[in-house]
Amino acid sequence: MFREFQISYHWNEEYYDELQNKIGGGIPKMRYYFGEHGWPSSSLGSSPPSSSEDKEKMLNTLQDRKTNIYKDMIRGGTAQVRPGVLRLIKEARALKEGGREGGAPKLAICSASTKTSCLFVLDNLLGEEVLQNFDLILAGDDVKNRKPDPEIYSMASER
Repeated sequence: MFREFQISYHWNEEYYDELQNKIGGGIPKMRYYFGEHGWPSSSLGSSPPSSSEDKEKMLNTLQDRKTNIYKDMIRGGTAQVRPGVLRLIKEARALKEGGREGGAPKLAICSASTKTSCLFVLDNLLGEEVLQNFDLILAGDDVKNRKPDPEIYSMASER
């Protein structure tokens, strides 16, 4: 997405891993990064945005395009379920079905993405049959503070 908009910044996997453990959500990540490294020039305008309104406009445009690229990757089969995830879900389902003293464990998914993006990814990667195993799915727009803040986990535990 940065290349497409002729933004000279590049986030390698190592940096993105570091960044996602500090800041939740795509727009907040970009806002933080641009605040630290300077707002970039891009194909969106002749100079870097300077007003708050122009900065928000840039962030929203970049985020929308990033989301579309990501969805295309999911639809096209480029993205795969991480190794071990399906096994973990199967094992958790077996615990749930077997029950335990004090009641069966509940299964939840907590995502930092928006609910629509989260459900899109889950539907495409896991499918409805696997998703039926979960008692709750929470996303970034269900809480005030996105991951890595623990709010979403506290809410899931309460529910």
